[in-house]
Amino acid sequence: MLLTDPAEPGGWRSYHRRVFSILVVCTGNLCRSPIAAQLLSARLDTAKFEAVSAGTRAVVGGLMPEEAVEESKRYGGDPTGHLGVQLNRQMAAAADLVLTAEVAHRASVLELFPAAVGRIFTLRQFARLAAQLSTAELGMLSPSAVVTAVAAQRGTRARLSDDDIADPYLGTAARYEAAGRALDAAVSGVVRAFTARE
Repeated sequence: MLLTDPAEPGGWRSYHRRVFSILVVCTGNLCRSPIAAQLLSARLDTAKFEAVSAGTRAVVGGLMPEEAVEESKRYGGDPTGHLGVQLNRQMAAAADLVLTAEVAHRASVLELFPAAVGRIFTLRQFARLAAQLSTAELGMLSPSAVVTAVAAQRGTRARLSDDDIADPYLGTAARYEAAGRALDAAVSGVVRAFTARE
């Protein structure tokens, strides 16, 4: 991330502060991906990590439904100011890790930016594969190395049929609550992978 700092009298000095960028993707960018990104932001050190979200068919500028807002708050997220954003190639290219709500979203990201294949997972997939690594193993790794180590587990662990987190949009309160529980559990697994060294 490029920041500017007026520390030098009479001019601006540019410098780089590197944060690990996590992009979360769903369909409309109104429920699942914003909730997950908000929970990641609440649970990871924002001086080291940045979590953003986007949709493969986003409701650009759209607001989160009240039920999604409540689910984010229930698990510690801050939904203030979220507006729907359309996924683009630049976002996929810039992210250090891409996490998706469904397998189909993962395929959409790969269509945009195939070179990111080693760092794209569904939320549940990443959490499940990371759980195969011990806290001691994860604690020795940088965030980028964590992604590499988790990716290495793909060949040894078959994909489960429940990798998708169902879209609650326009659904019942029970569907939003189920999505909230699933997102909380998956995000907890992601956070464990990146905080083991703390």
